[in-house]
Amino acid sequence: MGACLTSPVTPTGPQSYSLSATRCGLCEPVTGYVTVAANKYCQNLGKRMVVRMSRPTTTNQCSRGSATINFDCVAETPTEARAASVAECKVDYSSSDLDPIRHKVELYRDVVDAPAPFEIAANDQYPSEGER
Repeated sequence: MGACLTSPVTPTGPQSYSLSATRCGLCEPVTGYVTVAANKYCQNLGKRMVVRMSRPTTTNQCSRGSATINFDCVAETPTEARAASVAECKVDYSSSDLDPIRHKVELYRDVVDAPAPFEIAANDQYPSEGER
């Protein structure tokens, strides 16, 4: 890389960080260097990087300059978190302990807006002692 790191990664919040670098003379944009370094930092934490702000001090890529990046290291997107949660629920509800009530109660629903299955919607029986 064509830059010299001038500061360590500095925490600025619970999952927020800042990193600055100064070019040592090679023709590589220093903003690219800090972005790559920040991304590697998050990867080492097992997370992904989200840039909040990146600020170069020069626009000429072959002149000396510096750059600062403010970034977050986040575990996963909400969609990924939801998918993991859904998978965990499916495993929990597939337990054979729930088999006695499976035909009477809709334990898990893949499509939230879908109506309840007819067998469950039409069931008007009270649970037996064993089902309770």
